[in-house]
Amino acid sequence: MKPETQYARNAEDQYIAYQVCGNGEFDIIFIPDWCTNLEVMWEEPTLERYLNRLASMARLICFDKRGTGVSDPVPLGAVPTFEEWMDDVGFVLDAAGSERAAVIGHGDGAPMAIRGGSGGRGRWRGGDGLVREIEFLAPLEFSILSQHRVSVPYGMAGGGEGAVGRQVIIGADGGRRELEGIDGVEVAAGDRVILETPGGGGYGSER
Repeated sequence: MKPETQYARNAEDQYIAYQVCGNGEFDIIFIPDWCTNLEVMWEEPTLERYLNRLASMARLICFDKRGTGVSDPVPLGAVPTFEEWMDDVGFVLDAAGSERAAVIGHGDGAPMAIRGGSGGRGRWRGGDGLVREIEFLAPLEFSILSQHRVSVPYGMAGGGEGAVGRQVIIGADGGRRELEGIDGVEVAAGDRVILETPGGGGYGSER
């Protein structure tokens, strides 16, 4: 069933359409390709199955980027930048009452699959980490060797710490397993891993 369309208002007093469905223990925000329409995308069977699968394991938040779908239009000569669209993601998350969400970017939405705010604060902010999702097409043994999953990326000269990285296996059956920074696990076809890389530490005290 198609969720109710709601609207978040950004700092420029423009409205961004979004929907929320599912009631899992964590949130996923789905950043769409160019372009989408919340009111009709549920009529496409393969997309509907995909979104319903995400909503079966999490609280799923979908939205139309400004200038597309049922969000506010923008002039053709003033299409928002990726950074402005990422700011809109924050307003949508706030309106949906989400404090933290895994990010899935589709097509042109993939460059926006950035862990917003994961870089440390400072006069020069640390770089934000990325979010990547990989689906396994056959059974195999998955291993990961990573850093900064426990110890935070430290800031310098008064800069703030970056966020630690994390990774989670989402089973085809909807099960969820957090992985350590150095870990290995057997996965089945249809299982997925979501990788969130650490943010960098900031440099210098904020002015």
